[in-house]
Amino acid sequence: MNLTQFYERVIQPAMDGVVLHPVLEQARQYEMSNGGPIIGTVTRRDIAETIRFIPQAENPSDEDLDSGTT
Repeated sequence: MNLTQFYERVIQPAMDGVVLHPVLEQARQYEMSNGGPIIGTVTRRDIAETIRFIPQAENPSDEDLDSGTT
């Protein structure tokens, strides 16, 4: 049984039987619909701030590119 079949046969029926408080149900629906930009506790803003701290290298000159000594 692969993971998809396990989810469809075991996990999904169990989750359908769980009654959630309306606020928790709304939170679950939000996570399911907006899961792409949310990775654990890392947000896109955290990633952008991390990228800003990557040091910028100088662009190689045309001579360096032609000679292959970059």
